[in-house]
Amino acid sequence: MPPTFLLIFSLIEILNYNDHRLLQRTQIQDVSPINTTQVQTQDSPQVQDQRRVKAQPIFNQTDIVKNWDLELHNIKEFFQYVETPSRICNHSEVFGGIHGIWKKVPIFDGDKVICFDKEFDINPKKCLVYSFGINNEWSFDDALARFGCTIYAFDPTMNVKSHKRGARIHFYNIGIGNKDGTVLINRNPSKVMRFTSLMKLLGHLEDDVKIDYLKMDVEGAEIPFLEDVLQNSPHILQRIKQIGMEIHVGRYTPSRMNIFKKNYNLFK
Repeated sequence: MPPTFLLIFSLIEILNYNDHRLLQRTQIQDVSPINTTQVQTQDSPQVQDQRRVKAQPIFNQTDIVKNWDLELHNIKEFFQYVETPSRICNHSEVFGGIHGIWKKVPIFDGDKVICFDKEFDINPKKCLVYSFGINNEWSFDDALARFGCTIYAFDPTMNVKSHKRGARIHFYNIGIGNKDGTVLINRNPSKVMRFTSLMKLLGHLEDDVKIDYLKMDVEGAEIPFLEDVLQNSPHILQRIKQIGMEIHVGRYTPSRMNIFKKNYNLFK
């Protein structure tokens, strides 16, 4: 039986094909034979407060799309794909998030949705979470620690040594990449490791450990991560139940269509 996992997208600072800001969706998308994807598109700051009614996700959608063309012909298809659900989550909860200001507009950011449908078997006292990209904003990680999860958090950009944050959060001054070594992030040398290398470091690779939730907000590094996993270790996806990921495609212009095509092809 093929593995099943949820994948939450957040599209940041992006205009759709009609030059209107995207509205919030928290939906589920069937993107390929090997996974089931939950799609979340993040709206503009101007409408974030409107779409946040207690941060309740919109899962009860009925417009289900089963077959998608694998080739992206225009930008409209990209947005239709990420905004159209093909699966329903019956029991979801939102974790984390803080109020802030973005370009002088109030926003709510940093929250992630987790689906607790029976098939994912997420036990609040035994759940395991990988969290990539912290940027000194711990609301998501702290919320899951209170829930009872064990969290392994990674971020090489905070100038903070590896340490334990309370009893349940283990922080590593390491980033995610498609190789093991040192790269420049914001002009600073930073240690990065491949996903499978990090799992081995934590003792989770050989023991068939299941990851209940993988959060990724890494300012573009999600693409090398996905390329590496899909090319070199696709079997590892069977060990991940849900992924919450921001994708950073930026604003659409015709000259940047290849970036949208690359994201589209990876996620499909």
